[in-house]
Amino acid sequence: MKILSPRALGALERFTVEGVDSDPAITAQAQKLTPSALAVTFTVADAMAEFPADSMTAPTRPADMTFDDIVRETRNVLPGARLRRHLFWRYTLVWHHR
Repeated sequence: MKILSPRALGALERFTVEGVDSDPAITAQAQKLTPSALAVTFTVADAMAEFPADSMTAPTRPADMTFDDIVRETRNVLPGARLRRHLFWRYTLVWHHR
């Protein structure tokens, strides 16, 4: 098993080592490599400082295709694909190559 140091993980600040609880040496090494948590204080006033916003705060643009257009095009390109609509204009496309 290879355990990566935080430096090797680049920008990631946290990582989890799973399935090694039975070996105390590996668990101890993983704990040494895992950065400690920072104390964070958050109040309701912090949350209310910028809200309620008058409009959406994330950058958006008008959609090029409706969900029905996406379904129709997907069925032409990937027969048997399934699409599910999710919250905030997101969707999941599942296709199994046979």
